Amino acid sequence: MEGRRVEMSQIRKGPWKAEEDEMLINHVNKHGPRDWSSIRSKGLLQRTGKSCRLRWVNKLRPNLKNGCKFTAEEERMVIELQAEFGNKWAKIATYLPGRTDNDVKNFWSSRQKRLARILQKSGTPSSSSSSKLLKMKKEIPGFHDVPVEY
Repeated sequence: MEGRRVEMSQIRKGPWKAEEDEMLINHVNKHGPRDWSSIRSKGLLQRTGKSCRLRWVNKLRPNLKNGCKFTAEEERMVIELQAEFGNKWAKIATYLPGRTDNDVKNFWSSRQKRLARILQKSGTPSSSSSSKLLKMKKEIPGFHDVPVEY
């Protein structure tokens, strides 16, 4: 264990610089997205392997869909996969090319909040608002996942 100890002053923390991103991209293009800890041992970057992996997965991958809204198909898949796997966001993200586990988790959370607001606005169901709720349940995929209190 002592042989693996690295002096903390050697490890860089904080925001990434453009030069570091470029070095990481070049390394991945040459060696593929693996063996992250070797980046520091080869003297390329003074970042931990975990930091390099997360930077690649969440910010630098060429197929990332950062800032794009989820398509109807992606929404359907998240709803189905969440029902199957629960809140295993990393596992769900593997079924959605270009999406990170954080993207999926944020989508799910905002969707749940949106549906809860819809229910709250509808208030205590009367006969007419009951029919509105039933209509919403049919129109909004996965609406039934939100508990309704009468």
